[in-house]
Amino acid sequence: MELTKIFQGETYWVWTGGYAQFTPKASKSPASSKQMADDGLLSVHAVKVPSQLISTANIHSKPISSLPNSSIKTRLLNLKRQTTYLIAEGTFNKTIATDFEKLDPSKFTKLKNMVSSTVVPYNWRSTLHDTTKSLVLGRPTEALANKTLVVDALPCHLCSKNIKPDKVRSHVGEHILFSILGVTELGLKQTLGDLESICGYCRLNVGCKTTILKESNSKTELISRCPHSHKFSFAHAMKPTQTQPSTNVPITCKLCDRDDATGSQPTYWKYSLFAHIKQTHHRNHWNSTQNLPQNLPPYLLERLTVMEEELSWVRARKRLAAAGQSINPVANLPFGPHNHLSTHGTKRGIDTLRSVSSLLSQRQRK
Repeated sequence: MELTKIFQGETYWVWTGGYAQFTPKASKSPASSKQMADDGLLSVHAVKVPSQLISTANIHSKPISSLPNSSIKTRLLNLKRQTTYLIAEGTFNKTIATDFEKLDPSKFTKLKNMVSSTVVPYNWRSTLHDTTKSLVLGRPTEALANKTLVVDALPCHLCSKNIKPDKVRSHVGEHILFSILGVTELGLKQTLGDLESICGYCRLNVGCKTTILKESNSKTELISRCPHSHKFSFAHAMKPTQTQPSTNVPITCKLCDRDDATGSQPTYWKYSLFAHIKQTHHRNHWNSTQNLPQNLPPYLLERLTVMEEELSWVRARKRLAAAGQSINPVANLPFGPHNHLSTHGTKRGIDTLRSVSSLLSQRQRK
């Protein structure tokens, strides 16, 4: 990040396109945390941060083309970046003053697996008195010196509830599902953004791309840039339960064209795929009368199924406005083989229904 006056004389912290580098204890050469955007693979040094050291910030995403001419823009263009992120200096300073500098030192814990780095605030011995190197928080970083980390929970950006790290996908999915249904939840700090591109781990729209790398009947391999991502079983995630009712998982859109470079089709989160089909494939694959998808191949029909049981369990876990009344829903759920329409002939519709019903039955028996 670099502090600069980039818009109308206002000062912002702007991401300059670089990635943090760490020197692991067993190595003398730096290991970059750079995310390889061209092939979707990551080379990451993971540092876990406890929930009390996390604070949401009003960070803006900006395309490089919208930036005024400056050394930062030139640097980003040379690095072939498409987007950068920035936060107003006043907003950043206020966040530090209210969320960190006033915290009791006992609340700070040492970051596990944090090793030598010249650009990360924890390396306070070399950067404490030189804030041009990184966004250093003086007193808090010094308080971390001899403490240990207890990873307890992650705060939900929407409802502020602390969620166990391996339950984040299911919890965030419940919030997204209600937005798809057009139902207002009580007590939320923020509203959801673009439902088509929203992240299923953190609900943000800031480049948390999740991609399916390999898919078969028995296993799905994916990779995600979201810091809240976690491992989960697809087979279990597709079966709603009372404690984890959300079936929001990444799905390949079989209706989209394949990418010329990678030969793959794009990945969307399940609930977001309803918004995607409605916005992008509405001509052939959206029934405006039912407000539901139509003419779907068996793969999508199986994975997009949302049963009434799932909706009931999610509703029971949330505080809803107007008794859960829907206003301008993206889709009139539930959805599945029972109300999927095919305009390509009766026989094809029956064959599709039988195929999906068989797949669902097989999953239930596993």
